[in-house]
Amino acid sequence: MTTAFSHTANFDFRRGFLAQPMGMVLAVFCATLVWPLLHVVAMGSNVGTLVMRCANGRTGAALVLLVLAAWAYKVLTWGT
Repeated sequence: MTTAFSHTANFDFRRGFLAQPMGMVLAVFCATLVWPLLHVVAMGSNVGTLVMRCANGRTGAALVLLVLAAWAYKVLTWGT
């Protein structure tokens, strides 16, 4: 996943996806959340509580399935 983060940070999304799809998605997700999270921390905004309402069993299960699918992709493409 570190390779995917590195490629994505350099705006090479294709190579990031090929290295590890979930790593690329997580890198984009982390980069997207920097400014909103800084706003929550600095201003004491309630946006964080609104976002946390989305964190439930379904989103957790979807995240686990995405991680497993990304690693299955990596196992299938290893060495090609």
